[in-house]
Amino acid sequence: MCSPEFVVGGTYHDTRGSYQVTSFDGMTISYKYTDGEYADGTERRGDAEIKWRIECNFRHRSSPSYGSLRSSSSKRP
Repeated sequence: MCSPEFVVGGTYHDTRGSYQVTSFDGMTISYKYTDGEYADGTERRGDAEIKWRIECNFRHRSSPSYGSLRSSSSKRP
């Protein structure tokens, strides 16, 4: 399982774009988007566990082995 490991000042990703963490208390995260449509300077708050799961999915999908596993698993004999 992927447990929340946010670092204040760190940059992370979700489907809306990249965001920078402004505070993290273990359960709640505050952040501002740094690119994309939502990069308007507004500080947002969210559930840290859910945001971390999204981050883990992005990391998994961007890893080189993910693409090769998908390619090889989609081949039929």
